Amino acid sequence: MLQMQKGNTLSPIALFAFNRFDKYVEVLESLIRNAESQYSDLWVFIDGPKSAQDMLVQKKIYEFTIDLKDFKTINIIKSYDNKGLANSIESGVSEVLKTNGTVIVIEDDIKVSKFFLEYMNSGLTIYEHDNRVASIHGYVYPTINNLPDTFFLKGADCWGWGTWRRAWVKYNNDGIELLQKIENHRDKKMFDFEGAGGYLTMLEENTKMKNDSWAIKWYASTFLENMYTLYPGKSLVANIGMDGTGTHKGFSNSPVTFPSDSRIKVKKITVQDSVVARDAFTQYFKSIKYNNNLRLFRYIYRVIKSVFNA
Repeated sequence: MLQMQKGNTLSPIALFAFNRFDKYVEVLESLIRNAESQYSDLWVFIDGPKSAQDMLVQKKIYEFTIDLKDFKTINIIKSYDNKGLANSIESGVSEVLKTNGTVIVIEDDIKVSKFFLEYMNSGLTIYEHDNRVASIHGYVYPTINNLPDTFFLKGADCWGWGTWRRAWVKYNNDGIELLQKIENHRDKKMFDFEGAGGYLTMLEENTKMKNDSWAIKWYASTFLENMYTLYPGKSLVANIGMDGTGTHKGFSNSPVTFPSDSRIKVKKITVQDSVVARDAFTQYFKSIKYNNNLRLFRYIYRVIKSVFNA
C-alpha cells in the first residue's frame, strides 16, 4: 500500500456505468480489494437510460453504490439523457478534473488487480510534472515476449488509465482534424504499428461516424503531441465485457486476461518509446490479424464446401 503521509491525497476514481449491474458490482468489488480504496474519492457516472429496463438496472446500481462504506467519499452523477459512452467519458473526466489535478478512469467492465490503485497513484505522482507523459495505463496485451517491468509507448490508451489535468487539455474531439494530421505525420506507420494495429482504420471510421470512439481520439491527440503512456509489464486489469453486453470494446480484438497478482514497482525511467515493447505489440497485432483471417478463410471454405455438396 502507498504510504499515506499527512496532506497526501490519492487520485479520485471515475467509474462509468450504464446498464450492466453484475459487471459493475464485480468491478467495484475488485476496486475495494485495493487497500487504497478507503482513502480514495469515488465518482460514479451513470449514463441516461435508453429503455424502461435500463431505468430499473440503474436504480439497482444507484442503491448498491450509495450504501458503500469502502471509499473516502462517493459522488454519484446521473444523466437523465443518454449521452453515449464517448460523451459520457469526455464530460465525466472533464468534470472530475475541474476540481482535481488527476483522475483514474475505469469503465464498468474493467476488473482490476488488488495492486492497481497503488500502481496508478505511484505513476501519477512520479510523472506529475513531466509534460511528456500523457497517462498511466493498467492494461497490457498478452504478448509472447517478455516485457520490461514498466515501459513507455507513444500515445495513450483506454483500459484502466489515469491522467492529469495538464494532459487532458490536449484531448482533441475533432476526428477529421486528427486524421488529417496523422495522414501527414512522419510517424504515421508508428501510429498504426506498421499497419498491424488497426488504429488508422478506426480513426477513419470515426470521421465517417461508423464508430463513436473517444479512445482513438485520445490516442491520436497525445501521439500528435509527442506524449507517452506508462505501461506495466504485466496487466493489472482485465476486460470482462467482451461477451457482447457492452457498447464499446476498446481498440482491437483483445482477449480477456486476468489481472496480475504481482505488485508493479513504479520508478522513474527514461521517457522514450520502448523498442522491445513496440515490437512485441506489433507482433501481437499481426498474430491477431492472421488468426482472424484464418478463421474467416476456414468459415468461407466450410460454406463453399456445404454449397457444393448440397
